[in-house]
Amino acid sequence: MATARVLRPFQPLRPLFHSLHHPLHPLFISARTPPHHRTLASKHPKGFVPPPQADLDELRERVQEFTRRELTEEVAAATDKTNSFPADMWQKLGSAGFLGITADEDVGGLGLGYQAHCVVMEELSRASGSVALSYAAHSQLCVNQLQLHGTAAQKAAHMPGLIAGTTIGALAMSETGAGSDVVSMRTTAREAVQHGRNGYVLRGSKMWITNGPDAGLIVVYAKTRPDAGSKGITAFLVDTAARPPGFACARKLDKMGMRGSNTGELVFDDVFVPCSHVLGTVDGGARVLMAGLDLERLVLSAGPLGLMQAALDLALPYTHQRHQFGVPVASFQLVQGRLADMHTKLQASRAYTYATARRVDDSSDIRTEDCAGTILYAAERATEVALDCIQLLGGMGYMEEMPASRILRDAKLYEIGAGTSEIRRMVIGRAFNKQPPRNHTTTTYAEEMESGRLHRSTHAATGGLPVFFSTSTRMAAAGTMKAFIYESANKARLLDHPRPQLLEPTDAVVRVQKTTICGTDLHICKGDVATCSPGRVLGHEGVGVVEEVGSSVKGVSVGDRVLISCVSSCSSCHYCRRGMYSHCETGGWILGNSIDGTMAEHVRVPHAQSSLYVLPADTTDDDAGALVMLSDIFPTGHECGVQNARVQPGSTVVVVGAGPVGLAALITAQLYSPAVLIAIDMDENRLRVAREMGAHHTINNGGGAEGAARAVEQVRALTGGIGCDSVLEAVGLPASFELCQQLLAPGGVLANVGVHGTGVTLHLEKLWDHNISVTTRLVDTATLPMLLKLVQARRLNPAQLITHKFKFSEMEKAYDTFRNASKHSALKVLVEMD
Repeated sequence: MATARVLRPFQPLRPLFHSLHHPLHPLFISARTPPHHRTLASKHPKGFVPPPQADLDELRERVQEFTRRELTEEVAAATDKTNSFPADMWQKLGSAGFLGITADEDVGGLGLGYQAHCVVMEELSRASGSVALSYAAHSQLCVNQLQLHGTAAQKAAHMPGLIAGTTIGALAMSETGAGSDVVSMRTTAREAVQHGRNGYVLRGSKMWITNGPDAGLIVVYAKTRPDAGSKGITAFLVDTAARPPGFACARKLDKMGMRGSNTGELVFDDVFVPCSHVLGTVDGGARVLMAGLDLERLVLSAGPLGLMQAALDLALPYTHQRHQFGVPVASFQLVQGRLADMHTKLQASRAYTYATARRVDDSSDIRTEDCAGTILYAAERATEVALDCIQLLGGMGYMEEMPASRILRDAKLYEIGAGTSEIRRMVIGRAFNKQPPRNHTTTTYAEEMESGRLHRSTHAATGGLPVFFSTSTRMAAAGTMKAFIYESANKARLLDHPRPQLLEPTDAVVRVQKTTICGTDLHICKGDVATCSPGRVLGHEGVGVVEEVGSSVKGVSVGDRVLISCVSSCSSCHYCRRGMYSHCETGGWILGNSIDGTMAEHVRVPHAQSSLYVLPADTTDDDAGALVMLSDIFPTGHECGVQNARVQPGSTVVVVGAGPVGLAALITAQLYSPAVLIAIDMDENRLRVAREMGAHHTINNGGGAEGAARAVEQVRALTGGIGCDSVLEAVGLPASFELCQQLLAPGGVLANVGVHGTGVTLHLEKLWDHNISVTTRLVDTATLPMLLKLVQARRLNPAQLITHKFKFSEMEKAYDTFRNASKHSALKVLVEMD
C-alpha cells in the first residue's frame, strides 16, 4: 500500500492505510492512487491518500478512548458551570495528535483529510460541545488556514506550537457590525515601518472570537484598501502570545451555551504586524477566507452529530430504566417513535456530512451547496434531537444535574455561529444559480437499458420500476467509428459502430491508440461469459489520448495520454472503500463486458479520474505499447498471484502455467527476492521464455499423471523434500489445480489465478492438518501505480511479453494468432490503430 502513516501518540497502531496480507512485503507496495490523488489539490496535506473506512473506524475508537480518559462528564459539566476551558486540555489534545489532523507530516501533523477531521470533531462533541468548538476553531480555522495558505517560514515558525497545544489558535473576522456581511468590517491595516521593519498597523475590534481570550496566534482579517470592498481585505497572522502593544481582550463573553469555549471581544489599537505575517497575499484575504469557508462548514457540521449522539446516549438508557405503570417508558409507542425520530435524524445528518467529506478526500470536489447543506441540516436536527431528549427525560430533563440542558444550549449555537441558518440557505440557493440550466427532456428506463447506459446495480435498486434520465446524462452518438464487436458465439468482427459520448459527469472519452487481447476476450468470443451480450465492443486494456472529460473529472485533461485500467472504480462505494475495486457497485470489470470496451477507435471510460492514469508527456510510442500490459495482465499476475500467495524474501515459489499471466506473476515475484523460483508448463517454448525472464528452474509436466508425478518429485528435490511456500495456479484447469495441491509445503499458500470453467477437487483429507491457505481474487489494479513507477525506473520491462504486433485493421488475424498461441509461439499481441 501507500507509505503507511501511524497516529504517533497511540503507538503501536496499525497503519492508517491498510497493510496487505502480511507484513513482509518489500518497499514497492503502493496504494491505488488515481492521478488526481497523486497530484492532489492543495486542500490536502502533501502525500495525502484517502483513508479506508477501517482506519477511520480505528481513529474513532482512539478518540473515544481519549474522551473516556480525559474528557469525562465531570470535566464537561465543570467547563459549562465555570464558563472556562480546562487549561490543561490543549496539551492533552496535542499529545494525542488531534491538533494537526490536516497538517503536513513534516511540520508535525498527521497528514490526514477531512473525513478524519470530522471523526475527531464528532467524538469530541459527543463528550463536550464546548471543548469541541474550541478544538475546531484551533485546528480548522487557524491550523488548517495556515496549512492551506502559509509560507514555509510561517509554518516552521507556528505549526509546531499549534500542533503540540502549547500555542492556541483562533480566527478573528466577525465584528459587531460585520458578521455574515464580511465586507462591512471596519478593522483596518495601514502600511507602516516600525524598528526598521516594513509592515502594517491594525486598528479595530473583533467580536465573538472563539479562543480569543487564550489565543497565542490569531488569523485576523482587516481592510488594507477600505474603498476596494472584498478586493481590499488582507489576512494577517498576529502573534498575540506575548500580548503585543495595542492588543487586548476587552472582555470574556458570558454565553448561553458553549460556555466552556472561551469567547472574547478583541481590540487592536495600532498593533504592528510585519509584512512576513501576511497570510496569502496582500488584498487577497477574501480568497483566503472563502477557500477555507466551505471546509469550515463541513468540519463544523460534525459538531451537531456528536451532540445528537450524546442526546441519544442519555435518552436511550434512561427510557429503559425509568418505569411508569409497571413497565419501562421505552415500551410506549410514542416514546419509541420519538427515539426513532432522533436516531433517523442523526443517521441522515451523519450520512450527509461523511459523504461530503469523502467526496472532498477522494476527489478534492468541494461543493459549496453541500458544505453549507451539511451544517444547515445537522444544526437544525441537533436542536430538535436535544429537545426530544429533554422531553423523554421528563422532569429530570429540566434539571441542571442532567446534561440535557447543556446539549440543547450547545446545539443552538450551530444555527447561529459560522453563518446563520438563513445565510446558509442563501449560500445554497446562490450556488444553484451559478450552475448552468439543465435540459429536462427525458428518456425512459427501457431506452437506457436497451442502449446499455443503465448499470445493472441501478436496475436492481429500482426493482424494475420505470426510471427517467435527463438529457444531461444522455447524448446522441455523433458519427461512427470502427470497432471489434462480439456478434455471437465464435463470431466477432470489425464493424462500424456509433462513437461514444459522455453520459455522466464522471466520464471521459479516450481516443484509443493501442490495445491488446486477453484470455477473457477469447472466453467471450466462445460465448462463455453470460454478462457480455451480442453487439458489445470487446476489450478492457489500452493506452490512448483523452478527447473529452466530464464536468466532475479532476486530474485528467483533454490531450493527456493515459493508461486505461481494466477496472473502473468509483472510489467511494462499500467495496471501493475496502480496496476491492473490481467489485465496485457501479464499475468493476465492465469495459468490454457490460459496456463497450477498448477494441475501438474511441472508448467511454466511467469514473475516469480513478480509472485513467496520466502518462508522462515524454512517453514514446514504444513505451506506450509496453504500458498496455499494465492495464490488466501485470496487475493480475502481481495481485492475484504474487500478493495472494504471500511471496516474500526467501520464499520457495512455483508458478504452474507459463502463459502470459503466469509469466507476469513470475516477473513480479522477483521483486520480492524468493530463494527458489520455479516455472512449470507443458510447452518447451514457454519454459524457455520463463528461463529468460528469471525462472531459476523449469519443469515440463507433460504426459498426464506420470508427468505430474515427475513434476512433484522434481519440486520436492529442489526444495529439500518440503514443497513450496507459494504455489501460483495460472492455468484454470482441474488437473493444474490438482498438481498445485501436491506442490504445497506445510504452511504454504495456493493462490488461484486461472479462470476455472469447471469444478475442481480440494483434497482436505490430505491437507486439513497442513496449515495451508487457498486464496482467490479478481484483479483490482490497486498496485498499478507502483508498477508504473517500476517501469519508469527501468526495474520492470512489460514489453518482454509482447511477441506480435498488428494493425487494428488486422484484428481478426491478431485474434487467430492469440487463439493459437502455441502454433505461433505467441505470448501477448499488441494492436495499434492504423
